[in-house]
Amino acid sequence: MAFSTETDENTTAEIDQCLGLNITKSDKINIIKDVLSDMPKSNFDLKWRWSSRLVLGAEQNVSEDFRSGAASALQLFLGKFHGNETDKILAQTLNHMVEEDSGGAIRDTFDPEELSDGVRAVALTTLYMRGRWRSAPTVLNGSRPFRDADGSPPRTVRMIRLNDYVRYANFEDWKFQAIEIFYATRGLSLLMLVPDGRSLRGLADRLETLSIADISKRMISMRIAVTMPLYTLRMTLLLPSKFKAVPRS
Repeated sequence: MAFSTETDENTTAEIDQCLGLNITKSDKINIIKDVLSDMPKSNFDLKWRWSSRLVLGAEQNVSEDFRSGAASALQLFLGKFHGNETDKILAQTLNHMVEEDSGGAIRDTFDPEELSDGVRAVALTTLYMRGRWRSAPTVLNGSRPFRDADGSPPRTVRMIRLNDYVRYANFEDWKFQAIEIFYATRGLSLLMLVPDGRSLRGLADRLETLSIADISKRMISMRIAVTMPLYTLRMTLLLPSKFKAVPRS
């Protein structure tokens, strides 16, 4: 929504149609401010870091209206590439930005191979959230065998064990189990769905016809002990086609 205020009319219309919006530029900026004002603040129970960046190619620029308007509302850090960076330098630069914005918690997001064709512009939204467990898990010594899928080579991962009151259900008819683990932060929980077997494909197909409510209403509270891998959720979204329309003036 913020970038649609800077792009050409066709791209703006495409973004607005995707978002279901038909409002003025000033209304967009006010919505951005309202959304950011509702973001949580770090406290004893929740570690929260959020940052947004736009890094442009050497020959690309954004208007002063965008800088003082949507970019300011989004608290967007604007940066520039020199234009002669190697793919390795590009990866190092972007990884350093993500690491800095996450307080050192997120590392090695980009690989040089992803940037071998160079970049025109990169938008980064870095979010790091860590809730304090209601019952602290035990980090198990050593590592445990773990297999990603049937037929894949086994590997070892570090595991944690949690013993707490959680919400649980075994959906034998849907061929998966569900567990909801609560954090100390009020209203924050982690819902995990574990398929029977080692493939996520069947679970993904099933979820096309199910809602969170369908799953939640069949879960009950009980004390159980669960062993699960230490995990990190990481996503990288590259939007080259949209940024080709960013004005150069």
